[in-house]
Amino acid sequence: MTEKEILQQQESNGQTAFYLMAVGMFYHAYGCGAFALSRATGYRVLSKHRKGGDILTCYFPYVR
Repeated sequence: MTEKEILQQQESNGQTAFYLMAVGMFYHAYGCGAFALSRATGYRVLSKHRKGGDILTCYFPYVR
């Protein structure tokens, strides 16, 4: 699943749920999910520059 597909999926469910994507040793949340994750964990929301525009993201390390 791509970042764009995750954002579309979150839009289709009315922003009532957010999805995490595993990227290397981190989990990433996007859009409104980034703000929900930030509020729950205290991690910062960052703006990433992409061809289609800026994407808001928040990520945290995978811990076993």
